Amino acid sequence: MAVGTSKSLARDLVELGLPRRAVVIMYTSLKAVGRADGGPTALIAALRRAVGPQGIIVMPTPTSGLTDPALWRHSPAPREQ
Repeated sequence: MAVGTSKSLARDLVELGLPRRAVVIMYTSLKAVGRADGGPTALIAALRRAVGPQGIIVMPTPTSGLTDPALWRHSPAPREQ
């Protein structure tokens, strides 16, 4: 499997039709993208390069740290906490 660089990933995104100045909502795993030289940083740099300085990149980052464990279906915290 080839290793993508920030530059090659940006080129791939543009070839797939991602326009400059786009508003991009990205929710993925690196496993789905493939190996990237530079890891997550390279993928973010590729997105920034593809959409340009006028583009907007939104990346949801779900975290259990900002929720109430009492509302979790399978809370790792004891009920009394």
